[in-house]
Amino acid sequence: MKSLLRCLAVAALSLAGPVWAASPLDGARQVVVVTSEGWDSTHGRLQAFTRTDRGWKPEGTAFDVALGRSGSAWGIGLHPAVAAAAASVGDAASVGDDRWSSRSSASTRDDQRSSPTDATASPTDAAAARAPVQAIGGPRKREGDGRSPAGVFALGTAFGYAAQADTALPWQPMQESSYCMDVPDSPYYNRIVDAERVGAEAVEGSTEPMRLDLHNKGDVRYQQGFVINHNPRNVPGQGSCIFAHLWRREGEATAGCTAMTAAHMQQLLAWLDPRQDPLFVLLPRAEYARLQQAWELPALAAAHGPTP
Repeated sequence: MKSLLRCLAVAALSLAGPVWAASPLDGARQVVVVTSEGWDSTHGRLQAFTRTDRGWKPEGTAFDVALGRSGSAWGIGLHPAVAAAAASVGDAASVGDDRWSSRSSASTRDDQRSSPTDATASPTDAAAARAPVQAIGGPRKREGDGRSPAGVFALGTAFGYAAQADTALPWQPMQESSYCMDVPDSPYYNRIVDAERVGAEAVEGSTEPMRLDLHNKGDVRYQQGFVINHNPRNVPGQGSCIFAHLWRREGEATAGCTAMTAAHMQQLLAWLDPRQDPLFVLLPRAEYARLQQAWELPALAAAHGPTP
């Protein structure tokens, strides 16, 4: 009888199929894609896509963006776990494997982030633990490494200096007392907090004031932006406060975010719709080509490379 029950259980699991086999883009009807020349590239190209009955359709034209000052590295998001090659990173710990986290959770940057989220284990955590670990090359994201996280990520809140903006994304106006915590041993690590609520001591050591205009001589970088949910469980040292935001000077590399012109940011914010489950994808072009079929990524135009 026990053998029969075991056989039935195995058959049921087989019929259900491995939950990790699906594309990390499943359910998304909007995706923002950024590709670069390689892991150490500090610039890339951004193209938005909408999913239609016939597949992914480009929205607008591709444009240039700035990436981390050291390039990019595998982050923790909705993509399957990745074990970076030991020769590249010194060990084989995995990243990624958080595709079962809530896509609407508000995280935050290595350049900043958002309000605390519930890290209670979900019923799908056991399924996530069965996800395969892909042993491939490429660096892994670490706090302070100056690299933009690579992979597939949910979007968090939009934010900025104004009380509101032309966007359907949840909007979080920043105050002079708003900080993103990039201090790994802080209980607020990888979150945007208000010093008036958590106390001045709680934000001590943060290098990420969210009102850069007030703290850094009119700096416009966080005038408008949105959170890219890297490291949604806020694991210390795995990278924090990852945003899409404005660049201060044309093409200026970031501390780990994706930066662009104000006009392009406004177009993105006006287009993004949380009802369409939008996602953010960032990959070197070689990795994008390698993973395109398995992850069901949109096809890129031949002209998606850097502008001359």
